[in-house]
Amino acid sequence: MEHNGRSSSLQQNLGLTSLAHDTPARKSGIRAWLSRPSTKNGILALFLILYALLFVVMTHVTTQAMASISAIVLVIAAGWRFGCLAGIAAGLLSMPCNIILYRLLGIDWEHKLFTLGEGVAVAVAFMVIGGIIGHLHSLRTRLLRELAVRERAEHELALHLARLDELVRQRTGELEQANKQLLEDAEERKDALYELNSTKEYLENVIETSLDSIVIIDPGGVIVRVNRALLDLTGCTKGELIGKNVNCLFAFDQCEYATTAGETIEAGPAFFTDAKTMNARLYTEGKISNWEYYLVGKNKTLIPVEENIILLTDAQGRSIGAVGILRDITRRRQTENELKRHRDHLNDLVQEKTGELYAVNEKLEASNRLLRESEQVLKEAQQLAHVGNWERDLFANTNYWSDEMYRILGYEPGEIEPTFENFFKHIHPDDQEKFFSYHNTADVVSLDFRIGQKSGAERFVMALAKIDLNPSGEPERVHGVLSDITERKIAENELLRYQNELEDLVRERTAELEAAQRELVTKEKLSVLGRLTATVSHELRNPLGVIRSSIFYLQKKIQNPDEKTGKHLNRIEEQIVVCDGIVDELLEYTRGRQSEMAAGDISSLLQEIRPLITVPDGVSLDWHASGGIPRIGFDCEKMKRVFINLVQNAIQAVTARQEKNPAFEPRITVEARPDSGGVCIRIQDNGIGMNEETVSRAFEPLFTTRARGTGLGLSIVRKIVYEHRGTVELESRPERGTTVSVWLPTHNP
Repeated sequence: MEHNGRSSSLQQNLGLTSLAHDTPARKSGIRAWLSRPSTKNGILALFLILYALLFVVMTHVTTQAMASISAIVLVIAAGWRFGCLAGIAAGLLSMPCNIILYRLLGIDWEHKLFTLGEGVAVAVAFMVIGGIIGHLHSLRTRLLRELAVRERAEHELALHLARLDELVRQRTGELEQANKQLLEDAEERKDALYELNSTKEYLENVIETSLDSIVIIDPGGVIVRVNRALLDLTGCTKGELIGKNVNCLFAFDQCEYATTAGETIEAGPAFFTDAKTMNARLYTEGKISNWEYYLVGKNKTLIPVEENIILLTDAQGRSIGAVGILRDITRRRQTENELKRHRDHLNDLVQEKTGELYAVNEKLEASNRLLRESEQVLKEAQQLAHVGNWERDLFANTNYWSDEMYRILGYEPGEIEPTFENFFKHIHPDDQEKFFSYHNTADVVSLDFRIGQKSGAERFVMALAKIDLNPSGEPERVHGVLSDITERKIAENELLRYQNELEDLVRERTAELEAAQRELVTKEKLSVLGRLTATVSHELRNPLGVIRSSIFYLQKKIQNPDEKTGKHLNRIEEQIVVCDGIVDELLEYTRGRQSEMAAGDISSLLQEIRPLITVPDGVSLDWHASGGIPRIGFDCEKMKRVFINLVQNAIQAVTARQEKNPAFEPRITVEARPDSGGVCIRIQDNGIGMNEETVSRAFEPLFTTRARGTGLGLSIVRKIVYEHRGTVELESRPERGTTVSVWLPTHNP
């Protein structure tokens, strides 16, 4: 700043301000013109003419002696334009020039120039002045050159500074972006690590707290993990098992062993052959189910167990170990042995009786035959039993019956309306009050009661019912199953009749036989009940397949169904889809296929999803996609599942709020826009929202606030988004709505 100020002041003092402010191009042009020889000659001629005119004017205006001073014009012009030496030379030549002009004008020049001494003095003065003017001209030229160099240097410095600032800003932006990406990656790793640790802790807790014994071995058969149940069962410590070969749990010698069930087992060739056969089956099929074998305890006592073993393999199918689950069946063996002992004892007592008990023995044998026949009939009936399911929506006042419900009541499917009133009128009057007992609890209730079929026949049924309560604690939905247990009741009554008859006969002879008979009947009833429970549980796994095949048959059979029949057929299909969806969610979360990435347009995917979603009347669903959305890599089918799941959640949220407030206007917005090196898709609704605790657990597996939810929807959404290296965020407030933001990175080809 100080230097610039001094330069400007010096230019003003020298009269060069206007020249200094000229543009470089203009200055360059002027200097080029002035440097031409013709220009210099012209300027010299001009100054000569000016000198001659000024000399003539001064001889007439002033004294003739003063006219010689006019030569100063030539001196100044020569010194300023051509330098110091030219100025001195011009001063020296001024005297001859003046003499020439004096003579041309006829003026006495000798007296004026030499006699008076004026000419010599003026010539010397002109030489001094010319030298000074020339020196000043040299200084001016050097100063202007230095100023031009300085201006160019300052201009280049300004350009370099601007370029440096631009590079600094660019590098700063890159560093900020890289830092942001590092923070996001660190957060993702932290979330993944937390989820992995949570899953590990959960699995560790499941293994350790399992009531069944669990042992895990490596490919070499070495034990690497056991749980508390196995240690309690064998009486060993972890140090005695970990690192040992799994054969230490089955180290048999060819001798007799005592079991915890009170048996004596001979470990002979057949015993070992069975073990080898099961081992070969394990390596052939990859698993063994419900294999009853023996475990060697610490005190060399055999423990009867039921084994389930599965081989573990990696992605290439190579064995990486095995997991065995062993269930102690000592009590079951003791019960079976006790039952066998009582049967043998009873037979011994009967054989010891005299001839007068022969008739009683025949009746007893007949009773046993009837009992076995009844058991066989009941077993076949259980395997082929038809179990119907029903559902009643208390708010919508709608009912649903499966086909088996109609058949149990003696009707063909769809013959009557599936209403509660039509079902209730078939309940036996003496059992109607008992039927209403399930209204007082939300737990699962099991009821046995009688019904009258359409034909008037009386049947015994067993109902399993459950009431779903809404968040306010009010009944919302009742659903359950109904099974025909008439054959079981008949068998039980027959058993009871034969038991009473047998007890009467045996009571006449001996109290011991009576006690044995009562115990036998009790054991048999418990055994029947156990087999019934196992059979019903097994049969309940098959209704979905039966329903699917039945609805297909009905759709092919009924070409033009009426409105009511079509409604029920559609409802069955919807329920099949719901069940399939639950199974799909379980399979997707536990196994799931690997995502197949392909570059695509997310806006096109959203447009494909739009017609797949059924929007209830009165619900506003808006789709927005801003311009400039980049292509990203994604698995089309999985991302469809993500957005359909999220939009359906939003529809359920706004519908739930609308049910509580009919004046409420439900609104859902789906928006896609570019965001931070990727695409952000937001699904926003103004539904019932969630509190902070629910939001914090929303992505937790198996967590749900809905009566019919599985708790896997958002968990699957987050799993799929993480597979795409994206993020999903959830924001929600009660009665204000929910916003779910899914960010997916830009596709890198």
